[in-house]
Amino acid sequence: MEYTPASLVKKRTIRPKYAQADGQGVLIAPLPTRPIDKSIAEVCLFAHILASKYIDHSPFYLKIQIFKRNFG
Repeated sequence: MEYTPASLVKKRTIRPKYAQADGQGVLIAPLPTRPIDKSIAEVCLFAHILASKYIDHSPFYLKIQIFKRNFG
């Protein structure tokens, strides 16, 4: 039996930026959709937090302490 601890992965989104041919501004690719606007968290992180909150009965302050301890 083997256990692999969880990890957080930071995704970097590169949006291309182009100048318009007529010189009237700049076009930037749109951001990908997020479950909560202006959030960097993905659906899988929300699912983990909510499952530990409601299924494992773990309070939010404990999850914050665990994330600080494991991931800085």
